[in-house]
Formats: sequence, structure tokens, C-alpha cells
Amino acid sequence: MAKASVRKATFRIPCDIFWCNNPADYVIGNVEGPPSAELHICKSCLEGIAKTMPKELLPKVEVVKEVVKEEKPKKTTKKKKGGK
Repeated sequence: MAKASVRKATFRIPCDIFWCNNPADYVIGNVEGPPSAELHICKSCLEGIAKTMPKELLPKVEVVKEVVKEEKPKKTTKKKKGGK
């Protein structure tokens, strides 16, 4: 299992990509690792990386379908007023 993950940034810090001065929107790294080993990256730079990702690293269709299925919001039922 991969130890690195991409998650939303929780504080304002500049993007670590050279010549980018945008605030970082995401953090790449190991959740259990030290913050000094994380990469802070803005949405624009992360999209650029995603667009140039080598084919062998792109997720397979089955994997994408499974992730989408897991992240669908659960249906909530509204309670009727009056207690019945």
C-alpha cells in the first residue's frame, strides 16, 4: 500500500514548485511522516502534474469506478414533522 497521499492543505503556505507563488491548496506526503518531508502544491501545479502523468501511472478504469462508488454521498431520509 502506498504511504504517500494527497490531501487538502490545512494552513496557508506558498506552493513549493519553482517560480510558483500561489498559496498551496494540497499537501503530498506521508501522514505519519514529518511536515518537513511534505510537498506543498497549488491546484494549478497539481493539475499540470496530473495532465503530464505517464500512462503507466494513470489509474485503471476499474479503480476509478471503485473510488467513485466509495465516495458517493449516502442518502439521508428526512424525518416527518409531528413525530409519526
